[in-house]
Amino acid sequence: MHQNQIIASSDTWWLPKTAMINDLAIMDAFILGKKRLQGTPSAFSDTMMKNANSVRLYLRCTFISDILGSDKCSIAGWAAAGGPPLQGSETYPAQTPPTERMLQHWCHHVSSVLTT
Repeated sequence: MHQNQIIASSDTWWLPKTAMINDLAIMDAFILGKKRLQGTPSAFSDTMMKNANSVRLYLRCTFISDILGSDKCSIAGWAAAGGPPLQGSETYPAQTPPTERMLQHWCHHVSSVLTT
């Protein structure tokens, strides 16, 4: 059996920026939540994390600030409900609309980690 190693290189890397101080990437918040909730009934499985990330990609959002409501203190209703996606200048991978199960996992993550 052959083993191949693939190395990707680029002279330029896209590093997303946020205008908010102390903003956090959504998936970083979910990873912290996964660690915090481990061993509890609300724990996140790897499948749940993948599904939540699929919804995040569909929504075309990276940072928590991307999904905040106009008060900048709570999650916007469209984001909590899983759509429609943001329209912006950034290019995201093509993502099909999420399934009902993916939306359930997204809502679980958002309510467990990003709301108080």
